[in-house]
Amino acid sequence: MTKIIISLITLFFLLSSCNTQENKITQNNFNQINQSNYIEKVIIIPPNKSIISAEKNQTMISQIEEKNNYSKQKNKNINRNLKKTSIKKNDVQPILTNIQTSIKNINSTINININNLIINVTSPPQPKEEKYIWHNNIYTTQFYIGTPGSNGAGAWDMDWVQHYGGIDDPIHRKEYYPLNFIPRENPFYFALPYSDLDSNGIKRANIIQIPWYKQSNIDKSIIKNKWIEIKNKDKICYGQWEDCGPISPEHPECDDFEYIFGKFNIPTTYPSKGIQPGLDISPALSDCLGMDAPNDLVFGHTDGYTSWKFIDEIDLPNGPWKEIITTSQVNWH
Repeated sequence: MTKIIISLITLFFLLSSCNTQENKITQNNFNQINQSNYIEKVIIIPPNKSIISAEKNQTMISQIEEKNNYSKQKNKNINRNLKKTSIKKNDVQPILTNIQTSIKNINSTINININNLIINVTSPPQPKEEKYIWHNNIYTTQFYIGTPGSNGAGAWDMDWVQHYGGIDDPIHRKEYYPLNFIPRENPFYFALPYSDLDSNGIKRANIIQIPWYKQSNIDKSIIKNKWIEIKNKDKICYGQWEDCGPISPEHPECDDFEYIFGKFNIPTTYPSKGIQPGLDISPALSDCLGMDAPNDLVFGHTDGYTSWKFIDEIDLPNGPWKEIITTSQVNWH
């Protein structure tokens, strides 16, 4: 850009000089031509025989011819100066060429930048598509390993209390663990109302519709130990799927597939009226989500509405839920 400015200034002075010289030459030329025309007109005037003698007439003609010769010489000088001026004009051409080249380069750069800008504006980064859907405003209840009436068993483990290390006491706690022992399996566990095994231990036909289903792992449960993300207001926690529930008395088979994997966002096995619980969570998850209730002498936690979705283990953030991870499979006698 600096080079262009310098070139333009140089061109301005050159053209100004040329125009000044041309104006002077043109004005002189005009005066000389007018004088020549005047002389020619004098030559054409017929002599007045009655006043001017032949000798005087000859003298006048000589003077006129001398002036004509002088005018011709002046015209030659004017033409010579014009030629010199045209040469100086030709010297300006390289400057103009340099200016044109620089302008083309600038235009090219501007076009490239504009093209890049258009690409950036019209092709914004695409948001990451959610792999699993959120189930929002799900009524969430509390349960724990060793709940009275469970006989110490779970949906996939007949010896769940033993494998865990004892009853997961919801009242007497030490942070996320029961007070009297460190659990052998993950205290961040939950239950959803579906099992991939029926009451006879036979695989359900609808398991082939589960998103992570593979034919190669048909010999084990494909949902036990699966992770979910749970939100309660501004708190987010994670847990592993270790039981089947909450179960409706009208539908004890625990097979609400449409709610867990299908098109429904809420449980479908409970009556349409009233509370429809769709998620059970452990004491550790309740504490993590801020749902603890010290005045509750049975569970020590309160029920409420949360949101949840599945999450792959590879995407799991660090946290207390990863201190002990459950890897055991189905244990039926």
